[in-house]
Amino acid sequence: MKNPLPKNETHDGFKLGLPTRVGGFPIREGGFPIREGGFPLREGRRGFSFVELLVAIAIAAVVMTVTVVAFATINGATKRQGGAVDIQLPNGVRETYLDGTTGRLLTDAAPSYFQAAKAGTLRQEFYDDVDQSVAVFCLPRSGRSTIRPLSIPIPETWDGRDLRELDTPAAFRDFLVEAIPAAAGVFGAYENGISADTNLSIFILESASDTTLSVRAVYEVDFIAATDPVGVYTSVRRYSPTGTEFYDVFYPDLTLPCDFSPLVVAFERDIRGESRHQIAAERPFYFIWWPDPLGPAPIAGAAGYNSSTPLPEAYANMADRTSFFFIIPMFPAL
Repeated sequence: MKNPLPKNETHDGFKLGLPTRVGGFPIREGGFPIREGGFPLREGRRGFSFVELLVAIAIAAVVMTVTVVAFATINGATKRQGGAVDIQLPNGVRETYLDGTTGRLLTDAAPSYFQAAKAGTLRQEFYDDVDQSVAVFCLPRSGRSTIRPLSIPIPETWDGRDLRELDTPAAFRDFLVEAIPAAAGVFGAYENGISADTNLSIFILESASDTTLSVRAVYEVDFIAATDPVGVYTSVRRYSPTGTEFYDVFYPDLTLPCDFSPLVVAFERDIRGESRHQIAAERPFYFIWWPDPLGPAPIAGAAGYNSSTPLPEAYANMADRTSFFFIIPMFPAL
């Protein structure tokens, strides 16, 4: 019996071996069918399992839910967009606060995404100013102010005195009245660290010399009743040597006073505090609130506190009222 020849060996010039095609498909060594292109031929194709289908359906459902909710939110926010409004302010307000011109003012009714973007820019400016300052003094007021000095002359009564005596807002107010007598009728005082005044000026001091205090910027927060249409115009403005920056927003049908108050709470050093809620061990600071163009609209009516109200209760109503809430040191350089 002859020994079989291995596959692909030749005999008398002819190639011998096993068949090279089965059922029209070429085969390779090992006997597995392959297509002409060299790819293996699978005898059966496996589909998706039931679990895989359930997972795919669940993922699709989540994606669809998120899409529908996002669309509804955007659509609802678009409908709530206040839009532009032409308002009439009391005489002198526009000239005092903005561009020195008279007449009606075109602004945005709340809620306003455009004004919210401007507010975000101004907030960053505020943080930058505080970082570069030596002292921050918040003075509440009930009316308008034109007291925005770029430098404050040191009164003669302060010759030889240590400027570190300006360690509270009250001390700075007295100093400012001596330097600029017109300030006496503009700025109010704190009672138990709080003020019911509806407007606010923030003086950010940069440095001091023998004759002057240098002011880096003055910020003002104001709520003004508009007459046509009826509502409340509110703005936050930054005055500095480089110019005026601001954001503003109009609340239709709102009247003053409103419950967006207090605008500031002062926590003084423990040697001066009158209650345990008003003191700060060695680093006095403020709570400050700015109006939010996208926040809940204020409600007409007083905030419901007075000088005898315990301090935490006095500002408890400001919780969740605005995204523009600040905790600012009185003396950032400390």
